[in-house]
Amino acid sequence: MKVDADILNRCERREEKACYELYKCVYNYLLSICWRYANDEQEAKHFLNTGFAKIIFNLSSYDRKTPFKLWIRRVTINLIIDELRKKEAYDRHLNHWSRINGNESKIVFNIAENKLNYNELLKLLDVLPGSTRAVFNLFVIDGYNHKEISEKLNISVGTSKWHVATARKRLQEVFQNYRNVESAGHHFSYSKSKGS
Repeated sequence: MKVDADILNRCERREEKACYELYKCVYNYLLSICWRYANDEQEAKHFLNTGFAKIIFNLSSYDRKTPFKLWIRRVTINLIIDELRKKEAYDRHLNHWSRINGNESKIVFNIAENKLNYNELLKLLDVLPGSTRAVFNLFVIDGYNHKEISEKLNISVGTSKWHVATARKRLQEVFQNYRNVESAGHHFSYSKSKGS
């Protein structure tokens, strides 16, 4: 994705045409990020549009030495985290596990060993409840550590680890079903987790 300085300068001045050009340029990239955290298409587009507005309104704070793609990714992920934290059910779910959580499960899950490619993994993430999917995305895909996740989501480090372990276990189960069905020559399908 290449965005020249002129279009960013025009967007900073809130020129409508420039903002629309930038929107078209970043749409697919931002949507791919938003889908990882959303429960459905409507929520993904809400994240994208709200994130894009935040990008436009914060362009003056963008350090042009930083790659634009990296900056908009960070702004979008932070916006999504804020949106997820606003959900009462999400907070209630996280607080519940903060109280009862023990140690991180010792489940070993290696995507490379299971030969899952990135796109297959993203499709499989739909089986995870929303809060678990969000923590798993932050940890595995977006590279945050448990301390950073706990600070961003206002949960304990142990809760963050629990969500990652739970996600790994669920994905491992789904992948095992996938391998069993595929080896039998049938078409595999999975259903989205309830309560996500």
